[in-house]
Amino acid sequence: MNHLLVTKERVYTNDIGALDLTERIFERMHLGKSVVIVDKPRAFLPVLRKRWLKKIRSLKKERSSTLNADKISRLESEINYMSYVKFTLRYPPDIYPGSVYVIDMDTAMYWPPRCSSLYLMCNTDISAKYLIAAHMPEKSLTTVFYEPK
Repeated sequence: MNHLLVTKERVYTNDIGALDLTERIFERMHLGKSVVIVDKPRAFLPVLRKRWLKKIRSLKKERSSTLNADKISRLESEINYMSYVKFTLRYPPDIYPGSVYVIDMDTAMYWPPRCSSLYLMCNTDISAKYLIAAHMPEKSLTTVFYEPK
């Protein structure tokens, strides 16, 4: 594996999982495209978008409450960049434009993702998850979420 980060966290496909994923995508958004693999992409995408917009609003609130010019400039550039991040269910990235792709495991097995960040949040066997992660380019990050026992 190139850079495989395995986290022992509960698999969430609701608002809590979207909150955690929003923070992770925010930290790595400047590095390139991200792919999120979940069991039900059509149900998870609106929740993830909602959390992303809440993050933008919180940054705008933080920007308006500070007087530090450097911090205002940094926050302004982050807000502008975040507003152009596009979430999509359409895949593969070579054909459809987007920044964050939310797909299911079948789609990922058919077209293995090649992106800077991969988040595996689906309930499937570990061998399939490692098979997907094996196709990632060098210096990319793969985060695998496990169902707790």
